[in-house]
Amino acid sequence: MKSIYSITFILLVLSFSSCKEKQKPVSIDNSIDKNHVVVVQEVLHGEKYSYMNVKEKFVEFWISTDKVLASVGDTLYYIDAFEMNDFKSKELDRVFESILFVSEISNKPIKKAEKWYKEKHNTKTAQGTKYDIKLKRPDGAVSIADIYANTEKYNGKQLKLRGVVMRYNEMIMKKNWIHLQDGTDHNGEFDLTITTTDKVQLGDTIIIEGTLMLDKDFGAGYVYPVILEQATVLN
Repeated sequence: MKSIYSITFILLVLSFSSCKEKQKPVSIDNSIDKNHVVVVQEVLHGEKYSYMNVKEKFVEFWISTDKVLASVGDTLYYIDAFEMNDFKSKELDRVFESILFVSEISNKPIKKAEKWYKEKHNTKTAQGTKYDIKLKRPDGAVSIADIYANTEKYNGKQLKLRGVVMRYNEMIMKKNWIHLQDGTDHNGEFDLTITTTDKVQLGDTIIIEGTLMLDKDFGAGYVYPVILEQATVLN
């Protein structure tokens, strides 16, 4: 009888271990009307970003966001995120097997989540303030206003333009992300999103060349109606 109980116990342990191994490190629900509620287990701060090990219900995982004041034990709320696997943080010199990039996080529930999500991903809202910029255009370059006025014409074409870096994020999905303005405007569109492997600084005036793409979908709700991809900084 004792041996039967022992065998039963071993089988239960093996069954539990097997389930545990199959459990994914993180489960992502991209519902735009749901607040994720997480409790901070560990905090690591880089120069620009905060990396936090958090627990949602019974699952622990890593998230990253713009640098925030957070401590172990804090309860935080977020809505949307996208996952990166085998992501290397240059700030921390550490590789995360799985990490969620969270665009907005709060210490209280985010109200009217659906409205917030739509506003956050609306091109005109996301691009921020239009600045009074006056730049001489290089030979063969186009303006941001020209791009937005002729998106179908330029779709899939190599374009060169000059502008000022208004926002910059490094190594998200193995790309650096630039928001560029040149002072021109077409129907309220004055900011162009660009991806590149080159590095720039906020406030830099750059000449850049890349391929224009329309309706680029990176998943998790990140859709760009107009984006310049695989760009190279020329100056």
